Amino acid sequence: MDVQDSNVLYLAIVDNKGSFIGYATIDHLDSDLPSIGLELKREYRRQGHGKETVDLLLEACSRVLNKDEVIVRINSDNNASLALFSQYNIKEIGREDSEYIQALDFLNKGKLESEKIAAPKEYSENGRYIKRFLLRA
Repeated sequence: MDVQDSNVLYLAIVDNKGSFIGYATIDHLDSDLPSIGLELKREYRRQGHGKETVDLLLEACSRVLNKDEVIVRINSDNNASLALFSQYNIKEIGREDSEYIQALDFLNKGKLESEKIAAPKEYSENGRYIKRFLLRA
């Protein structure tokens, strides 16, 4: 475990041999609704590591932060993560632009229409976005 910021906890995920296989975060530690996230190396996906990590994150939020609800943000086209989290007591509570679109909006702010950077097709309207879920431990 490594605390990089007083409001975010970054965790290395390692296998039983100590090899790095991904990372997890608990963000917004001081809020009523912290958020959790994880990323696994491709070769370690679909082997139960994600579920085990989510279980541990939920336990940490409950025991350490005294929070039984967290936010999870999942890209709309991330079927593996959507399937993983569907195993839990979740409720979709909103949608937002992807970080890519948010970054483009920031970069395009104040530019003339002809100067703006266009979003790729997969990010355009009705394309990729982020689903926000409330997850109850």
